Amino acid sequence: MRKPVGLSLEALSSLVDDVHEAGASGGGWLGVARRIGGLLNSQSVSLIVQGEAGQLLNIEMVSNPQPIREYAAYYGRLDALRPAVMGAPNDMHDCLMTRLFDESGVDGYLVVTRSARADAFESPDIRLLSLLAPHLRRAMRIRLFPAPASVGPDSALEVLDRLSGGALIVDAEARVAHANRAAEAILAKADGLGVERDCGAPRLRAASPEQTRALRRLIWNAAMSRRDAPAGAGGALRLASATSGFLLASVSPLRAGLAWDAARRPAALVLTSAPDQDAAPSPEHLRALFGLTPAEAAVAGRIMRGDGTKAAARALRVAPNTVRTHLSRIFEKTETHRQAELVRLLQQVARLGEP
Repeated sequence: MRKPVGLSLEALSSLVDDVHEAGASGGGWLGVARRIGGLLNSQSVSLIVQGEAGQLLNIEMVSNPQPIREYAAYYGRLDALRPAVMGAPNDMHDCLMTRLFDESGVDGYLVVTRSARADAFESPDIRLLSLLAPHLRRAMRIRLFPAPASVGPDSALEVLDRLSGGALIVDAEARVAHANRAAEAILAKADGLGVERDCGAPRLRAASPEQTRALRRLIWNAAMSRRDAPAGAGGALRLASATSGFLLASVSPLRAGLAWDAARRPAALVLTSAPDQDAAPSPEHLRALFGLTPAEAAVAGRIMRGDGTKAAARALRVAPNTVRTHLSRIFEKTETHRQAELVRLLQQVARLGEP
């Protein structure tokens, strides 16, 4: 009678690590099979994964894959287990098998065989396989059924940069961690919203001490709100501006904190825009969306800025009748009928941003 499997906690932990590493990286399964085979004194270890039509999806953990390939090509759809046996040496004496999963039209089995020269599998062998099976199952699911791609910090910041309005990520003390392009332009003007240096870090400030305190209080409350706090945590402010009259600022919590910040500081999102902030879309963007000519795009831009026919004609140095002709074609191409309707459409285009 063979001595029962003796496996230390450290050795088991090391094997489990290898299993999960193989699942994450997609490689190293043959090494895992050999380690399992050594622990169970087996002559073959097979991980059989088959689709609905019997095709083998993974045979990396197989001691001799060629017989399995040949069998699966013909009989695989009828029997998902027989390939493991067919791939074993002729003197196979005993077999341990566990079903890892049966989902999404995919079957998975782990089959371990032992030759006639060795003892039959015993309770300690079965116990070891039962300990390993959940980890093998999880690792193979990662390999075969990967989760949808997640959006990382770089992608999230790129999304913010595509917004036409200002977007700032700040910590609880109103120190700026990131500002998109529109926000950088607003801060550079320092008109209604700017920054001051706080221990070397840019910290948001408004036009007056009173508005600065109000803005920072909103940011603090939003950033420090509990994760189970109502979704309305945060608020909005109207900040005085010398050029545009006022800026609108909206503050809301970022529940996940700063994912790229090792300190995981509480954070808030500040969105800001001026009443006249929407810039006209570029002629290239209008041509791609509506088929406008450069001249028509220029007229559309002047109309969006609030110019009438005569003002647009003066700015573009053309006759008023030319502007009216272009405007008539713009209405037709954009399926609008009045200047106010056209302005609303162009504002929507501007807020979408450009590629």
